[in-house]
Amino acid sequence: ILTLKVGTPYYTAPEVLKRSYNKQCDVWSLGIIMYFLLSGSPPFDGFSDKEIFSKILNCKYSFEGEEWDLVSYEAKSLISKLLVIDPKLRITASEAKQDPWII
Repeated sequence: ILTLKVGTPYYTAPEVLKRSYNKQCDVWSLGIIMYFLLSGSPPFDGFSDKEIFSKILNCKYSFEGEEWDLVSYEAKSLISKLLVIDPKLRITASEAKQDPWII
């Protein structure tokens, strides 16, 4: 288990903020990247790192707005499986690779 708090604020997994994480934090970051690529904005933003981190820890994001109108249900579903606050309940990289949106 890793304990250093490192990374870019937007991509930081909740467990990294709590300083107890493993490779599942990279799966979270994949969800952030996917969300960003499909919408043009991060799921958790703010004017400061503190505000961004607070939103990450609350894990409240949405698929509201016209940018999401043309995004498939499968893509949104995969993002929802990647951005699960509890890393034990989060989809793994291997499982993500087999997701209907990928295959």
